Amino acid sequence: MFFRSNNSRQEINLNTSLYTSYSETAQLNAGAWNKQLSINLKPCVGKDANGLRQYAEDRSQIISTSITPENAIALITGFEKEVLPAINGVKDGGSVSIVISADNGDARKILTVGYEDGIAYLSIAIGINETGVASNVIKHTFNKRQYLTNYVSSTGSAEEVVVETDLINFMNKVYAIKDLSPVIAHSVKYNDMVKAAYQRTNQNYQNSTPQQNFQANTTNVNSMEDFLPFD
Repeated sequence: MFFRSNNSRQEINLNTSLYTSYSETAQLNAGAWNKQLSINLKPCVGKDANGLRQYAEDRSQIISTSITPENAIALITGFEKEVLPAINGVKDGGSVSIVISADNGDARKILTVGYEDGIAYLSIAIGINETGVASNVIKHTFNKRQYLTNYVSSTGSAEEVVVETDLINFMNKVYAIKDLSPVIAHSVKYNDMVKAAYQRTNQNYQNSTPQQNFQANTTNVNSMEDFLPFD
């Protein structure tokens, strides 16, 4: 009885795409999957006749996994302690890794976010053996953007500052995992209950108050011109 499968059971499976990033090595997709952040890495498999990069569609080449709220906290903590100082030039480089799908053999994966030699990246290693060696790794490099400071229009001079916009965009999705929890739903339900309680109280008050018979003046509207404030 306890081990029998129940075919009538319906599993919740809600997916919402949140973020996509393209690089020379891979395509990174992140989305909300129930209460977790789904991660999908498609390696680049070459370019088409127009020179556009193509990414794997064969499921055997794609790495898919997800980040739980607990792993998100660990990733955020390591990111702020190890990776951000490297981006800010406090140290040469840094990375943080979390173990996901922590089963034995090939089911275990290690997701890494790092910054080395001026390049921000995310990688997923699979086929982890008992010593931590991976059989395969897909690496995605994040894109950058720049802003200018001290721009002088008469000379065109300015100082360019590089921002790891793509990495920050991804990490914002990791930070937002907390928003997938039932807290927001609880707030909505609470507000609905307050509204319903107020409506019941107001209705009870109206029912207990004697109503006077009266009739408001009525006016027939002949055309839309009756509403216009000018000719």
